[in-house]
Parts: sequence; C-alpha cells; structure tokens
Amino acid sequence: MIDSKQKPGRKSPAPPTPAAAPVAASTAGGGSAAEEREVTLTIPAAAAEPDGAEVVGAEATGPDGEETFTLPDRVGGAVATSEDAVTAALSKAHSIARGGSAPSGYGVTRSNVSVTGITVTHRTAPTPVFEVKAKLTNTITWQVRTGAGPGGKTHIGSEADPTLTAANYVTAASDLTPDMSDLNGRPPRSTFWARDLTERHEKFHTGDHATEGGESTGKVQTWLNTQTAASKADVNALIAGGPGRWNGYFFTTVSSVTMEERAYGDGAPSYKARAKAIKKRGAAGKYP
Repeated sequence: MIDSKQKPGRKSPAPPTPAAAPVAASTAGGGSAAEEREVTLTIPAAAAEPDGAEVVGAEATGPDGEETFTLPDRVGGAVATSEDAVTAALSKAHSIARGGSAPSGYGVTRSNVSVTGITVTHRTAPTPVFEVKAKLTNTITWQVRTGAGPGGKTHIGSEADPTLTAANYVTAASDLTPDMSDLNGRPPRSTFWARDLTERHEKFHTGDHATEGGESTGKVQTWLNTQTAASKADVNALIAGGPGRWNGYFFTTVSSVTMEERAYGDGAPSYKARAKAIKKRGAAGKYP
C-alpha cells in the first residue's frame, strides 16, 4: 500500500485505500514452470476530486522555486509550462518469511510489492525537473503443505521413515529420484513426496524473488528516467503505473523455465541421496 506521510500544509481529501490486485497465482512444486510463481501488487489510486475543489498535496516551498509534495494524492493545477524531465531515485527492500495460505500443489512462493514514502520535488532551476523518490518493498513469503501432498501423496522424510515397507520402498525410491530430463531434476512423485525437500525448493525460489525484485525496481527507475511531465498530476500518473511495470519485469523472469531448472537442479542431489539410501536399505531387507 502507499504510505505517504504528509508534511504540514494545505490539507487534501484522504485518497481511497487501493485494493491489492492479484495478477498471477500459482502452485509450486508440481505444475509447469509458469504455474510456480505468485505475485500480488498494491497499486496507488488517484484521489477523487470533489466538485469545484482542487485536490492538492501537502507542499513545502524552498529556494529557486523548489516545491516538494507527497503522493498518492492527485494534485490539480499545472506547475510546469512544458514537458519537464523526470528523474527517479527508487530504493529497494525485501523481506522473506514462511506464511500465507496453503498451496494447492506442493509449495508456493509469493511476492507482494508495495510502494511507500513517495515524494516529488519540482525544481525550476537550473533546469526544470521533477525529482521522484520512493521505496519499493517486495514482501516474499513461501509455503509448503503441512499434511499429505496433492492427491493424498505420502511424505517420506528419510530412508528410516516408518511408512516405508518391503512392498513400497521401490516405488518410494523411484518417486524421489529426480528426472533430469524434466526441468533439470523434477522428481515424479506419483505416490510419495518429500516435504522437507520441497521446503528447500521454495526457499531457493525466495532468493530469486529477492534478486529479481531488486532488478525490477532498477528497471522501473530506468523507465521513469526516460519520462517527462507537465504537471504534478502527470507525475502521479507515472508513479501509479510503476508497480504494474515492476510486475511485468519481475513476473516474466521468475516464471521462466530457467528459474525452475535452477531450483530443481539445486535440490536434485538431495533427492538422489534419499532415493539411493532407500534403495540400499530395502535391498538389505531392512523394511518390514
């Protein structure tokens, strides 16, 4: 959400609280690469403009015609008489924690981007320019099923799992053997799955979400630096479109096959080791 702390000045009507706009949902750990990511956006909404009233932001006037105001208030009245350049300095942050609703598949990693601390300064000297500052925060959560896997599949935590028997260990070992021809090591998991290794998979994704989220913020900043504006309202509109652009850059990358191949490739040695240990114990006749 937008968290705009206003400075003393003329009061403006409070902007409506924007609803979070889910743009992509996914189920990780078993579907196609494009089904693995979930991204939610909180996009700033323009304030309603009352009849006959000008909606203004809290302002502070400085030297050389410098004027600072906060958003997302929609500001009426042109300030620049021509298209002035826009320069942006966007800071980035992220957090990672387990949380959110249970996935429909094995696990899921979610990102929710919010924009806070938006300020815009209009300078008229030496060159007219709108200077934008804001913070884009990517709140990353991951979640894995706590009970049975999709379709009632059974969790196998180790080669000593009490679920394993002489009758089922071969199937369990096969289910946990990574298929290197499928996304660089996705295990088949027809009947059995491994919750802890799925957690590893999702935690790997959180690292990519953090990295790509930061890079997406940089791309939004680069885009803003190519824009021009003739008024504060124009700047407001540009910032309102920023989260959508962030999502476009971010989701295109994290939903790619390459990201899934990296995550499954990271977990493949652990899956192989567990499958090998199960087969070894079974071959030695140690299952009931």
